[in-house]
Amino acid sequence: MKVYLLLLLYIVQCIGYIWFLKGFFPMKAVIQEEGDPHYIGNYQLPDPKFDKLIFMVVDALRSDFVFSDHSSMDFVHSLLNGGKALGYTAYSNPPTVTLPRLKGITTGSTPSFLDAILNIAEDDQSSSLSKQDSWVKQLWKSGAKVNMFGDDTWTKLFPEFFNKVDGTSSFYVADFTEVDNNVTRHLNHELQNAKDWDCMILHYLGLDHIGHKGGPNSPHMLPKQEEMDQVVRTIYSKHLLNNPNTLMILLGDHGMNEVGNHGGSSAGETSAGLVFISEQFSFHSDRAVPLEDITNSYQFLDVIQQIDLVPTLSGLLGIPIPKNNIGKLIPGILSLYCEHERKSLLFQNAYQLKRILEEAFGRELNHTKDDSSDFYLLSSLFAHSVEFEDEESIYAFISTAQDYLMSSYSDYNYFNIYIGFILFLLCSLIVLADFIFSVQRKTNADKLIQLIILTYSVTMHGSSLVEEEHQTWWGLLVLFSLFSYFLLIDIKVQYKYWNFFAIMALLRLMRAWNYSGQKLNILSVTKTSSLLQGSSISIWSIGILAYCVVLNDISRSFNEHSVGFRTFITSMSCFEALSSVLAKLIGFYSTAELFKIPSLIRFILDYVTAFYKLDEWKDCVIPLLRLSFAIYAITNALAMLRSVLDRSSNQIFPGLLSLFNLFLLNQTKLENMGLLVCVILVQRLVCRLWRHSTSPSYLFTYNLLFQNFSFFCMGNTNALSSIDLSNSFNGLRSYDMIPVGVLTFISNWSLPIIVSLGSLQLIKISASQSYPIEYLIRLKLLFNMFFYSVAGSSLLVSCFNLRFHLFIWTVFSPKLLFFLSWFGLHNLLVDFLFGVAILITI
Repeated sequence: MKVYLLLLLYIVQCIGYIWFLKGFFPMKAVIQEEGDPHYIGNYQLPDPKFDKLIFMVVDALRSDFVFSDHSSMDFVHSLLNGGKALGYTAYSNPPTVTLPRLKGITTGSTPSFLDAILNIAEDDQSSSLSKQDSWVKQLWKSGAKVNMFGDDTWTKLFPEFFNKVDGTSSFYVADFTEVDNNVTRHLNHELQNAKDWDCMILHYLGLDHIGHKGGPNSPHMLPKQEEMDQVVRTIYSKHLLNNPNTLMILLGDHGMNEVGNHGGSSAGETSAGLVFISEQFSFHSDRAVPLEDITNSYQFLDVIQQIDLVPTLSGLLGIPIPKNNIGKLIPGILSLYCEHERKSLLFQNAYQLKRILEEAFGRELNHTKDDSSDFYLLSSLFAHSVEFEDEESIYAFISTAQDYLMSSYSDYNYFNIYIGFILFLLCSLIVLADFIFSVQRKTNADKLIQLIILTYSVTMHGSSLVEEEHQTWWGLLVLFSLFSYFLLIDIKVQYKYWNFFAIMALLRLMRAWNYSGQKLNILSVTKTSSLLQGSSISIWSIGILAYCVVLNDISRSFNEHSVGFRTFITSMSCFEALSSVLAKLIGFYSTAELFKIPSLIRFILDYVTAFYKLDEWKDCVIPLLRLSFAIYAITNALAMLRSVLDRSSNQIFPGLLSLFNLFLLNQTKLENMGLLVCVILVQRLVCRLWRHSTSPSYLFTYNLLFQNFSFFCMGNTNALSSIDLSNSFNGLRSYDMIPVGVLTFISNWSLPIIVSLGSLQLIKISASQSYPIEYLIRLKLLFNMFFYSVAGSSLLVSCFNLRFHLFIWTVFSPKLLFFLSWFGLHNLLVDFLFGVAILITI
């Protein structure tokens, strides 16, 4: 099959996969009506306890940041211990990213996994809650004035409900200070003019950004907690102290894991802090904060569902509970009410949940003795609560209804799922037939390759195997390497044994660099990168070594050109590397105390700051990175122009590849730069050993194994929380989805990209009369499609078969998205496009 036909087939296969995702991640069906109070006998909606609300969200405020003995929020501690506040650990349902969590804490519903995807699309309007019931909408309907300052995700969700708004982008993670100062600067005016608002929403992003850049143990973390604590102190002293009818809620929308990311289901990511604050309160607790978290479970004080905030807040403000809420009233808050009022609120919650259950079952929740199902159990509990009207029975029904709805509240579009799967499977069968026809001569290597692909496909059906996928690639790569040694034992290559030993040693070093995986990654302390981070000398020595290796490659790759041109390109690349190193230096030392920074480094950074006529070191990062990008663009343009003028297009690819390697190195985390050196060395050794291999698919398999292995060596996993955003804003002053998306992909896939491009170079070297380069390029593309077709089909079958599995949203759904990135981005952009580029330049 011709290359263009393979490309067409690939596009159709991508459409089928995305169609499957469209059915698997549908927009959840919701009740579009607004909530209304239920009148049950003598039980009516009680009068509101509060007439004003200050809703303060501190993004990624993990429970220990508020309640533990490592917390710096001393004023909040004093309020909790003094009875003026009530604290909880609030469980945040995955996916633990901002947009779905804000949906949860305003509507009381569990978010769909699609919300995690829409979270990155700042201009997306499909996630709007304008037509869905929420306490924000209920306040707006009641005539309340709602002001919002902070994360502009709120304006995406509620575009028409705010009286005053000042939003900031939630994705510019390089900003720790201005993003919060933009919120705090409104406080004094708003507190002095409290008559101008009934609800004030504050959403601070700095703490979350610090987590993404430096983790929860960053030197910036405790000062940021103190800053948030000071905000609470300001609000309390200037407003709450003299306005007992104002309720303040301090909460995190989610937590973070031990590397500062979120999106998954680990204890740190799902454990958010929640504090109710009011001068009305006079709670007494036997557990004084701060508390010690001996078990590292992040479970402090009482643990509730985060969505329980919604019916509780509705009751406190005297507004109807949102229609789609599946939260339950928080027992501790109910102590503010008398018995009759408590029963009234519980009945409001019970009847509202009853309506959702009836929508789910498709019939009224009547007591039917013939049933022996969940319907019968829920009907019995509801009938019992109505009959006896005691708090215990009403709350038993509410709790059981919540458990049922949270475990079964999913909606699949089976038509789209079937269409997408059939389309993907048909394309896979065509690819399989073409692959079998193209690879007619079956060797032992080919049989092993098929066994490897089959083995990987089987791992798609186990949750632990998906979570610990790095173990699979490590095992398969070692097995294949050992087989390679015996396969090539008769091939005479100088220092063959030492080369093979060096390859295995480098692979083992890469394996230990970042202990990947979702189960042991956070707890591991034996990582090479962690040891390196303990010494600035070691980490920077390896970083400089990486730059030297890449710059040497650039100089060697332009040997065929004139000395002057080679010197010019190499010099320009040195300037590109220098500007990137200076930006990384600023980022590395910006968290250090001044006296700990070497005097030479201080002199250099001061000189750079003076050169750009700026005030602080950090202000130089963007100009330096933009200079780096500009030099890269210029050197590439000149290299291509020179090849056209000299009519030497067949010699340009090595040069462009080495220049691109430098660009990728600039986008790689400082801690992982040593991995790039390992990858380049392994590729050189592989090229020396296996350029004489008689089986082309043998080279393709090693490339495929090495690609995936290197991806997990960077510390990546199949969890959304492992996506690294630290280089996603290089050179950008604000959030822009397309360049941020490109930089995010490049920084997280930098090593696999290097491996893939290096294999293309090896293919060009290995071309011969038996295997012309056109045949090798086509066969490589076909081989990749064969792998992704078999693995993708297995993954789709697994996700459909396990669609009601406990881990479908936390394990298998993220894997679907990561597979799309491999199949839809890496395979197309790197393997297809660059493969065709080589074909053109020969």
